[in-house]
Amino acid sequence: MNEWKEYKFGMIAEFSQGIQIEIENQSETPFEDSIRFIRIVDYSKNGDEKPRYIKSVPNRYIVNEKDLVMIRYGSQTAGLVVRGLSGAIANNTFKINLNQDLIINNFCYYFLKQDIVFNFLRSSQSSSTMPAITFEMVSSLQIPIPPLPTQKAIAHILGTLDDKIELLRQMNETLEEMAKALFKSWFVDFEPVRKKADGLKTGLPKEIEDMFPSEFEDSELGEIPKGWKVGKLGDVLDTISITHKFPKGKVIFLNTSDILNGGFLHSNYSDSSKLPGQAKKTINEGDILFSEIRPENKRFAFVNFKGEDYVVSTKLMVLRNKFGNSNVPFYFLLKSNEILKELQIQAESRSGTFPQITFDNVKILKYIVATDKVSNIYLHNLEKYFDSMNQFNIQITQLSQIRDTLLPKLISGELELTDKMIEKILEEAK
Repeated sequence: MNEWKEYKFGMIAEFSQGIQIEIENQSETPFEDSIRFIRIVDYSKNGDEKPRYIKSVPNRYIVNEKDLVMIRYGSQTAGLVVRGLSGAIANNTFKINLNQDLIINNFCYYFLKQDIVFNFLRSSQSSSTMPAITFEMVSSLQIPIPPLPTQKAIAHILGTLDDKIELLRQMNETLEEMAKALFKSWFVDFEPVRKKADGLKTGLPKEIEDMFPSEFEDSELGEIPKGWKVGKLGDVLDTISITHKFPKGKVIFLNTSDILNGGFLHSNYSDSSKLPGQAKKTINEGDILFSEIRPENKRFAFVNFKGEDYVVSTKLMVLRNKFGNSNVPFYFLLKSNEILKELQIQAESRSGTFPQITFDNVKILKYIVATDKVSNIYLHNLEKYFDSMNQFNIQITQLSQIRDTLLPKLISGELELTDKMIEKILEEAK
């Protein structure tokens, strides 16, 4: 620790604000001499926004994947440090240019990722309707800096943990895509039925293939497999609004912005006494979380973990199966493009500040009910996916806790690094 020196952040960094580009000057397809235009939404790992491209701009607006960028505005995003994209940054962000003789990007990234730093920046903002980060706020930060070899060792440890967490998340995304593809094949495109009707092989084991009919019949939803029925979501799902009792001092709060397209964007604990007023609802394993606001924004997720440490916003519908059965088929139904478009149309038809739906819009949605045999074998297959996903989520939680515990201790120099300690931490990350 004797070799550590403390600086004001403004002494070791300069800042370059991004560029303002009007929407009409942005293209969704690249063109000659174009460059990617990086917006705040592009840093979301679960986002599916199409990239935007603009004409080349001066180098002061350009970042690469290793550069540090801080988000200036937003009730949930102001003060967040991000990286990993190349292109021209928008003016609601700014690039952090470091004195590389004193500090490396990766060490600085983890310093700025600390809760204490984020909270300081948030508390320094003026009481405006749009929270904003200024260069002066960041410049005033006190940052302890060790020698470069120590910085590299600390960044390597934390980076290894983050890489493992990201790999597990990607594996979960792959498993969910496989589950989604199975649902679409059986219950949307009716591929096994169509192949049997055409005298083709389904590719399924014979005992499963025999469960599917080889004919279609008319229904209010159009052509469906013979013997199947049409039901309403309100027959099987209910909206749950049980107020959280906050038995512990800490809880994980999920607002509508904290879930996206099946992903949970954080697992950070907050002081239960300092939560906003909309933090009220409890959740259980197996629930579907679905935002009432702008369905097309894909703020939904399936709870495949124990939920006692979570509380969610009143703007999130908590959908639970009335009969205690699996919600998975209904989750994939609700996240389908067809249903999202229908719900968005209904949301926009209501008067109010935001396009919004209620459970009344959800409960009347119709879906196709397969035979018990087909439904049961489908759920049996899904259990394999979700069992693996649960195991990955447990590992993600454990690694996140290790990282979050180590981060402030390593960055402050409270925890002195030794070769044995580094070896042990990296072994736990395998």
